[in-house]
Amino acid sequence: SSRLLRRIGCPASSVYLGGFHVAADQRGHGFYPALLRFMCQDVRPPDAGVFAEAAAGNIASRSGLAKAGFKVVRGFPAEFSSYL
Repeated sequence: SSRLLRRIGCPASSVYLGGFHVAADQRGHGFYPALLRFMCQDVRPPDAGVFAEAAAGNIASRSGLAKAGFKVVRGFPAEFSSYL
C-alpha cells in the first residue's frame, strides 16, 4: 500500500503491486513473472521502485517475483520485494 511505501522511505512515485492469483491449471507456465515484468515496464516511473508483497511461506510467489527480477527487502512487517 502507499502508506507502507511512505513509511519505509520509498519515493512518492513508487508503485505497489499486489493481490495476484494464478489459476491452478495455469501455474508453471511463467505467466506470473512475465506479467510482473510487463507491468513494471508499463507503470514504473523512471525515478521509482516497484514493490510487491509475498508471504514468507509462499514459495511459488517468491519464485515468480525472483524470476521477474525482484529482490528481497528485509526488516518490514511482511516480506517485500523491490524491483530496482
